[in-house]
Amino acid sequence: MDDKDLQWCVEQDFPAGTELTPLEREREAHQAFADARCRVYIGRQEYFVSIDENLKKGSNQPFVLLGESGSGKSALVANWAKQVRERQPNWFVFVHFIGSSAESASYIKLLRRLYEEIKDFFGFDLSIPSSDANLVTDLSKWLHLAAARNKCVIVFDALNQLDDGTGTEDLPSNVFLLLSTLPGKAMDAINSFEWPSMRVKPLDPSQKMEIITGYLEGLYSKTLSKEQKEMIVEVPQTDNPLYLKSLLDEVRVYGSFSKLTRKIEEYLTASNPGDLFAKILDRLETDFENEEEFEKALVRETTTAIWCSHRGMAESEIVDLLEVPSAIWSPFYLSIVENLVNRNGILNFFHDHLRQAVETKYLSTPEAKRKAYLNLANFFEKRELDERVVDELPFLLARAGDLERLRKTISNLDVFKIMVKSEDGMFELIKSWKLLGDFTQVEETYLAKLSEIPESQKHSEKFSDLLNDLGTFFVHIGLYGAARNVYEKLIQDLESRYAVSHGTVVYHPWNYSWKYRSQHPDVINALHRLGLVCEKQNDLAAGVNYYKDAISRQNRIVTPEQKLQVSPELAAGVMYYKDAISRQNRIVTPEQKLQLCEGLLGLASIFYIQDDMKEAKKLMLGQLSYAQSRLDEALGYQLQDLKLTRSEVGLTHPRIAGILNEIALVYNLGTYYYATNHFAKAKYQFQESYNIYLSFLGEEHPDTQKTKAALDEITPMIFFQHFFLNICYVFNRLVRNACEILIIYVINS
Repeated sequence: MDDKDLQWCVEQDFPAGTELTPLEREREAHQAFADARCRVYIGRQEYFVSIDENLKKGSNQPFVLLGESGSGKSALVANWAKQVRERQPNWFVFVHFIGSSAESASYIKLLRRLYEEIKDFFGFDLSIPSSDANLVTDLSKWLHLAAARNKCVIVFDALNQLDDGTGTEDLPSNVFLLLSTLPGKAMDAINSFEWPSMRVKPLDPSQKMEIITGYLEGLYSKTLSKEQKEMIVEVPQTDNPLYLKSLLDEVRVYGSFSKLTRKIEEYLTASNPGDLFAKILDRLETDFENEEEFEKALVRETTTAIWCSHRGMAESEIVDLLEVPSAIWSPFYLSIVENLVNRNGILNFFHDHLRQAVETKYLSTPEAKRKAYLNLANFFEKRELDERVVDELPFLLARAGDLERLRKTISNLDVFKIMVKSEDGMFELIKSWKLLGDFTQVEETYLAKLSEIPESQKHSEKFSDLLNDLGTFFVHIGLYGAARNVYEKLIQDLESRYAVSHGTVVYHPWNYSWKYRSQHPDVINALHRLGLVCEKQNDLAAGVNYYKDAISRQNRIVTPEQKLQVSPELAAGVMYYKDAISRQNRIVTPEQKLQLCEGLLGLASIFYIQDDMKEAKKLMLGQLSYAQSRLDEALGYQLQDLKLTRSEVGLTHPRIAGILNEIALVYNLGTYYYATNHFAKAKYQFQESYNIYLSFLGEEHPDTQKTKAALDEITPMIFFQHFFLNICYVFNRLVRNACEILIIYVINS
């Protein structure tokens, strides 16, 4: 088989487009960490019963597992979560093993992953908070939204390793939070909160004997003598599951049966898992660093590379880094593999005790760490630029403190394009620029790089994508002036490229002129972004112009059927801009309809900021402000939206509250136009909306306050309406009585 055949086979099994997303890769990493702890697990059934009982209670407080390092908390968590997933496949189950990788201990990384998993599982159309502060403050709202949809089980293992923390509010009743921690600050904080907890106890002799038999004989067909088993069971160190498992791995690979008893005795002199891993590293050095044909420190170089890396190291990367022959690498890898976790081809340490042992033995000084980071950075810098290189290189340079090389790396537009592809990469890019100082240098750096691109390459799709990515990044970090500059360049580029293929004639009623413009979706999106940037800059007049420009290029609604297919916002836009819009551009696809709605909503947002409520209502409330006869049609849109949304998210979702608000406003306007009695209906809708917002967002949230204000405003109207109706009723009765008296008088006369 030649290289082409091999490539064909790979492409058949893994075709383009099947690559894992960053979220899927992270999910796989934690799943691999869990799977390694589910192969052989001997634990007390009472642990599972106790956790399940607290799960059923629906408490608004977390449940905490306490225990010493290596006591089996991670294995308990992994096996319990596996059971929950099997019993309840429709529940949202999130497990994060803190300390399983170099980045897993960052509370920001943890929160971002939790947001991403919630968004992916429930299909929320919400943006993940971009700032560190909002990641913390918005969590309660997201948990309430998720809990309204389904049961949520969230597990944070090894809470003590988290690098920062904040206070915890009461949980929604449909959210179960399981935590595990070691003695220390985290446990002290938990005790002060008085959260319910359970202590994971050391192994007893019967459990240890069961593990020895099940692990060695059940998985590897390796047997020990009765004396050797008793030697292991009797010492107190093996009460710790991690210690016992690591010892058994060493026993399993040890070559000399006649010397095995003496080796077991030697290992048992280690008083804790950390000391045991140090002895394991010594044994590996003895076995694999005495080869005359390979002079490098195989154990040191391999383990320090994994320790320094961002995600871990692929086996092929380690082989390339050390230039180690396969005859030497293969037996070494087989000897160490049980102490590693393979996450989608990336190797990392099985437990943090091994990471700590490597640090103590090989990287005990800041200079040793810096040298190791730079050595690995040099290796990745020489490789062909791809996502893997971009994932590691900025991280390594930042850890090494080589800020100049870090600046040069992230200033590279090819690196930039890869990093901004994902939210995780965007986060790393922002973090790198923060490390280099403030963001004032970002605009100058990237615009200078743009100017270096040859003119021959500035009218391509790749260049447009780059401009779009730069604009998005500038908005993320608050450089609105830079974003506006880039988006204006983008529109010029797109206009020239799509003028023929997506051209349209736009009529401007303000100056009675016709202009030839592009209506390509990318142009419309860029105009929307410019409108948003102008809004953030408080240049509202410019923002209005950009949104109007986007809208005027886009839709021509002709038939009644087309009008019925679009949303109220779309219909409103047609009526409000009928002179400018209805003559040209035809809306055909759902994407075009969505773009028009985005433009109209953006324009309405600016009118709202300008306190121009009249124009905002024209855009937000269907055709009510155009023709009184369309009240029932607009209300029909809202009721249909309510029906569909209710079937999708239930009755207690904030999206429902927003629709109820719109229905209430329709009833309110209906009263204004028709003098019909819709005030009571409007109050009911506002009250329902207010209850939902109050439940999910709290009393201080702006949406809650706005709805409360509307409710307060309409309540006295109902009183006066009833008062007026009573007066009319009395007046009618008086007139009727007077008429009856008059008729009787006439008859009698």
